Amino acid sequence: MHENEILHILWRYRWCVSFSQVARELNISRNTVRKYVRLAECDRIPPQQRTIVQPPRVMKGALKEKLHEILTDMQRSGCANARSGAEVYRLIRKGGFEVSYSTVKREISNWKRENQV
Repeated sequence: MHENEILHILWRYRWCVSFSQVARELNISRNTVRKYVRLAECDRIPPQQRTIVQPPRVMKGALKEKLHEILTDMQRSGCANARSGAEVYRLIRKGGFEVSYSTVKREISNWKRENQV
């Protein structure tokens, strides 16, 4: 929610309008109105801009090497879980790497394409 919208909520509420009435007028949830009024009372209005940190979407270095090592080992051993992305993901996470499941699946797909599995 933009800062000017939050200020409008607070302005309407301060003119003795109830949470419900402000919500109806602005077409938002009553709980949203209540949240911003309470945050303002505690001087904790959230900043307009916030930074969202996401893990890298491309595998590089040690992570990529570890994944390829796991896949190669599974392929050599004829492991039944060789095609299980969930098993590979579990092993990667157990190794201490922070990566999303979808990134692991994408890299597995790339590896299979390169190795004609």
